Amino acid sequence: MAQKQWHLVSYDVRDPKRLRRVAKVLESYGTRLQYSVFRCRLDVPMLERLHWQLAEIMEDIDDLLVIPLCGR
Repeated sequence: MAQKQWHLVSYDVRDPKRLRRVAKVLESYGTRLQYSVFRCRLDVPMLERLHWQLAEIMEDIDDLLVIPLCGR
């Protein structure tokens, strides 16, 4: 079984329609901490799937930041 790790995910999406879609995807992976910041506990396959799903929605002008957090 793959080891899960906490990640902080933040995004800036310019289009309201894409913004709602990104937020909906992230709500299925973690907990909203602020308007565009989520905390997600992910293993490697889940993280890759999240990146893939968000890449399908987001445009080049949008920003995504995924930061792995310390295990403690």
